[in-house]
Amino acid sequence: AAVIDPEPDFAGVDGWTPDELNRPRVPRQVLKREILDRMVVFADGSVPISETDWMARDTAGRATETSLAEIWKGLGETRLDRLNHEDPNRHPRICFA
Repeated sequence: AAVIDPEPDFAGVDGWTPDELNRPRVPRQVLKREILDRMVVFADGSVPISETDWMARDTAGRATETSLAEIWKGLGETRLDRLNHEDPNRHPRICFA
């Protein structure tokens, strides 16, 4: 989406009221492609479901206990499941860096 910054000053135009800009949203088909594109593995082996979960509170597994191939498969399934069950009017709980 194109953004004009700063917003033009039309204060002198009759009947014009400023609109608030909507937060841009990533299309769901792009999210589906992105969630199957990469994963993060922390030094302790934990693999967070969300790339921005720096505390690894919600993980798909630990590379020290499970193969990366198994974790990768489960991670994709978990992310797709969450995306498909989210309210389409809300941004999904899957975040990417």
